[in-house]
Amino acid sequence: MNWVISARFFDFVFYYPLIMSIVWMFAAIIFYFRRERNSFSSALKEFPLITILIPCFNEQQTIVDTIHELQALDYPKYKIVVINDGSKDRSLSYLSLSRCMTMFALLI
Repeated sequence: MNWVISARFFDFVFYYPLIMSIVWMFAAIIFYFRRERNSFSSALKEFPLITILIPCFNEQQTIVDTIHELQALDYPKYKIVVINDGSKDRSLSYLSLSRCMTMFALLI
């Protein structure tokens, strides 16, 4: 009796996930061809303005590189706001000396 129960339990534990994964894969393929295949062609006509907030507390080693990387975004309308919350290092002077001051606002 125990052998029959353990064999059925093993069959359930092994075959149920196998069969359900096959069912999910076929359902995903059907869903893709019925609904998702034609929805990729809808591009935005106008991009909304987004604001990127950067907290800057003792970030003198990385803040200028972070700003330069964010300026290289492939998005037409964005604003970068750096929030300096009482840094004890020279984060503010690094930002002031860099050439990226025209692109973002600085909150102290």
